[in-house]
Amino acid sequence: MNKDINILNRDSIFNPFLKTDIDPKKLIKLFSSKKDTFKSLYYQKLPKKYQLSEDLKSLIGVLDVHIAKDDFPDFLRALGAICTKTFIGAKRILFDISYSCNLDCLYCRRHSPINPGDEEKSLPERKHQFFPYEKLLLMLNDAQDMMVEEVLLVGGGEPSIHPQFFDIVKAVKERGFSLSFSTNGLNLTKKLADLVVEQQVDNLTVSVSGVSFESYKKTHPSMSQKGFDRLFNNFEYLHSKRRKYIAENKTEYSKPFCIFLHVITSDNYHEVIDMALIGQEYGFDTIWYKLVHPSDWSRHLCLNKEQAKQVKEDFHYLKKVAPNLKIKIDDYMDHEIENLNDTGDWSGYFHKEKRCFVGWNFSYVDLSTDYSFCCGDKIIGQSKDYKDYKSFWVSDEYKRARTCGRDFNYGAKNIKGYNGVSIIDDFCKSCDNTNFNEEMEALIKKYNFISFL
Repeated sequence: MNKDINILNRDSIFNPFLKTDIDPKKLIKLFSSKKDTFKSLYYQKLPKKYQLSEDLKSLIGVLDVHIAKDDFPDFLRALGAICTKTFIGAKRILFDISYSCNLDCLYCRRHSPINPGDEEKSLPERKHQFFPYEKLLLMLNDAQDMMVEEVLLVGGGEPSIHPQFFDIVKAVKERGFSLSFSTNGLNLTKKLADLVVEQQVDNLTVSVSGVSFESYKKTHPSMSQKGFDRLFNNFEYLHSKRRKYIAENKTEYSKPFCIFLHVITSDNYHEVIDMALIGQEYGFDTIWYKLVHPSDWSRHLCLNKEQAKQVKEDFHYLKKVAPNLKIKIDDYMDHEIENLNDTGDWSGYFHKEKRCFVGWNFSYVDLSTDYSFCCGDKIIGQSKDYKDYKSFWVSDEYKRARTCGRDFNYGAKNIKGYNGVSIIDDFCKSCDNTNFNEEMEALIKKYNFISFL
């Protein structure tokens, strides 16, 4: 063989065209087209000094399809999962921006008064720890370069307590990201409601978990009747603000898309139907139900067989009458309630049988600005070791974690993060990121990549 010929494999598929580790905008410019197929463009542009391995020829062979510019980012994520490579940034990044919280949800992994696991929660310096604003701006700039589409402000505390939260919202929107954030609603003041409507924040999730004071108090023991009433007054003002925006701008709809989230426990399971009706009354667009993450300290909050049976019946009833409601009954909990077992787990089937593709779709930046593999607090990179977020995204450490998640059920060795937590562990049995993984599965199927796994 001619020594001047370079053989390309899956992970080097784009090497002839790139001068940097990651440049999705250039790849889109080169290979997206409604006229020519990816296969034809690839062979047209491939320099003569390169040849493809037989494996890569087979992969290119299934890509005799047109891939439009708007579809190309998701195509690159799916292709990355097949090639064990990153050609583009995550679809979404979650920033955990606040350790502090103004509530004490019993099921919370960080602030529950009955969770003995987080020894740091009692430290005074922790109670006022926030994500550094300047560091966040730098990461947003990296995310722009890598074509990240959505920013999530969630995490283990209350995001809106961050002293620069208003500036963060504006910075995210100014950079063109879709913005979603979660809140418990207590800090959803008129000023904050005005901001999210005026900035047209894309999605707002309000985690409530109870629509009567009695049930709410059981899972939020510090809550008073006055605080509970203020919570729903906040919802009423937000709804009125959205209606006003529609009238003034003569549109049919106003962002944010408002999500009424309820974690279903043994204390509120009987309110499933009321939750939907009250959510509708206060102008929420959809309702999400979720089950409790089972842990030793929260096991009593999980549903027993009879409670689970009632929830399933009520949930199916709501789905049946959904066309007559003004609130969407989301299918977020479908897989959870259908796969719920006696231990409170709901995704054990996933843990045992499926591949995890979350590492190509989702990225979690911890409050300390370290990097977690998913919502399971699996620290796989420490920010001090990397020049910037982009260098971490393409790092060998992240690649090993992605490969572990993808191939663990097919012989890959499990690995541990910096905090000693394994990539695949019991948290996967009640996975928070199943919907993101399902997005990736659908894309891999769409582009006929399944046989290449």
